[in-house]
Amino acid sequence: MSAHAVEKAYQAIQKSQGGDIKNPQIGKLLTGLFGECVKFLGGFARVRLKSKVPEKEYFAFEAKDKISRPVNQALYVGDVSGWDDLLERIATRDFKGADALRITQAIYTVAISFCAAIDLLKKGDQKTPGTFFEYLIGHLFASRLGINPRTRLPVLNVDDLKTELPTDFVFDLGKGTWLLEADTLA
Repeated sequence: MSAHAVEKAYQAIQKSQGGDIKNPQIGKLLTGLFGECVKFLGGFARVRLKSKVPEKEYFAFEAKDKISRPVNQALYVGDVSGWDDLLERIATRDFKGADALRITQAIYTVAISFCAAIDLLKKGDQKTPGTFFEYLIGHLFASRLGINPRTRLPVLNVDDLKTELPTDFVFDLGKGTWLLEADTLA
C-alpha cells in the first residue's frame, strides 16, 4: 500500500527491461506493479469530475494536496479480483473466446493505475508515466508479434558516416514491412 512499493516495482521493470521488452518476466513485473498501484490508490478518495463529453463519466483520485489525472469510470475496474485468468490470457496471447471490453478494461486499468499513482506521488511528472506506457504497450506489442522493437533507424549516410535516428518503437516485421508505435497512442 505504500508509495515505496510502487516505486520499487517500477524500478524492477526499468532494470529488467534491458532491450528485451517481450521477455515474459516483464509481463510478471508489470502485473506486480499493477497490484501495488491498485493497493496504493485504494487508500485515496475518488472525486467525481464534470465531463463535457456526453455519456462519459470521469473521476480522479484525491490526496491532501494533489489530484490525479481524470480516469474513465466505464473503463477503470477498481476490483480486480478474478483477473488472474485475464492477465494470464494477455501474457500468453490466448484471446480465443475473450471478451474484448474486458481486455480493454484490463489494459486501461493497468495503464491508468500507474499514471494516477505517479500523479499522487510526484507533482508534474509526465516523463515517468510516459515511459511506463512505453514499457506496457511495447511489451504487449512485442509479446504479440514475437519480436523486440528497434529504437534507432539508419538514416541517409554520406561519406561513410553511419548515422541513426532515435525514434519510438519500430517493429520490423521483415521484407520491408514496418509497424510503428506512434506517440499518438499515448
